[in-house]
Amino acid sequence: MSPVGLPLPDTVPTLSGERVRLRAGRPGDDAVIARLGVDPAVMRVYGAGGAARRGLTQSEAALILDRLTPTSSSHGWVVESDDRIVGNARLFAVDPDEQRSRYSIGLFSREFTGHGIGREATRLVLTYAFAVLGLHRVALRVLGFNAIAIACFRACGFVEEGREREAVRFEETWQDIVTMGVLDREFASFAASQPDCGRLSGLARVVRQELGVTEHAGIL
Repeated sequence: MSPVGLPLPDTVPTLSGERVRLRAGRPGDDAVIARLGVDPAVMRVYGAGGAARRGLTQSEAALILDRLTPTSSSHGWVVESDDRIVGNARLFAVDPDEQRSRYSIGLFSREFTGHGIGREATRLVLTYAFAVLGLHRVALRVLGFNAIAIACFRACGFVEEGREREAVRFEETWQDIVTMGVLDREFASFAASQPDCGRLSGLARVVRQELGVTEHAGIL
């Protein structure tokens, strides 16, 4: 493994917060995800349609899990809260040379939103990205009308970097795509200023020790 913790380790580490746990997928998760389905109200803010809540087929659920399988350029997690699967999160398009990545997160139901789950999960992944892997930058794209997601990402240190104006046609109207990003030093400064981020340094140390990653001065 290089001094900055890249390329990606073969193992996806478990990332545990106060109320949220991120872990690798395992047998049986597809059945749980199939039963949960995806709430149409949630699908809408991701840019997909759907008139009624429905379950997923086993193959559809398996496809979600397949995207979480670790590769040379991505790591993914099942997101749990109160021992229930509530969503998934991914670092993808990881570029070891440029030390950057993209990020996405999805929750399966409205009942899981508004409780800080997405915020805590995102902070855990960013801690892993910067303090363990040694990335310099993490970026994402979100639909401009998804105010809840944008507020969540801002609460994790992301800043808006630009807009792709009227880039997506959705529900008969053109929608902007907002691009957001956060740098390693920005996240370290942000986390240090947030009382509820106090456990992130400890988490980073534990995961670095488990993976045998070199310490990173000044980054958590």
